[in-house]
Amino acid sequence: MFNHILEIVEGSNKFMRIYASNGQRINFTLNNKPHVYFLTEGRVDIYRKADDIVIFTVYAPYILGIIFMFEKDDYHYFRASTDATFTAIPAKELDSLADSNNLWKHFFLMTCEITLNFFKRDQRFSSKNAYDIIKNNLESIWELPENERTQISVFKFILSRSTISRSSLNKVLKDLHDGGYINIHRGKLLNIKNLPLKY
Repeated sequence: MFNHILEIVEGSNKFMRIYASNGQRINFTLNNKPHVYFLTEGRVDIYRKADDIVIFTVYAPYILGIIFMFEKDDYHYFRASTDATFTAIPAKELDSLADSNNLWKHFFLMTCEITLNFFKRDQRFSSKNAYDIIKNNLESIWELPENERTQISVFKFILSRSTISRSSLNKVLKDLHDGGYINIHRGKLLNIKNLPLKY
């Protein structure tokens, strides 16, 4: 599905190639026009503009900004978390390509997948309980491939995805470490056991 749409986009003369370095911020609006980005290489973190909270991490291949084919307001931006490559096209141009190439079913299915990811994220991270948020984030880190996990700072990962204070995070992590549930060395998660359901 991704490759089929990308082939059509790159067959037009309406796209541009963007190379982003690790840490580079990219807005969905370029030259006062909302754009859709096809992430073809790398990984990016999507941030909520209102509070700079990371809401998703996505990996190539992935399409960012489908919403701008229907919506003009811009609530998010993204930042490359590795070197990354994109094919970008104005949302209005992609809308025309979708009409002329019968792509709407593809976009509908992609939108359903994005919506499902939001539901999963809310279930996992939307809690008033700081421990639940920390627990869910630790489990998310542990699910990552080892080569990626060993590059992640537990503190930066959790603080960038929540409004938990550093002191509260430090206390919970210390208690989990002292209880033998986690092993953190130089900010990296080295081991995790079944975390307690309650703190």
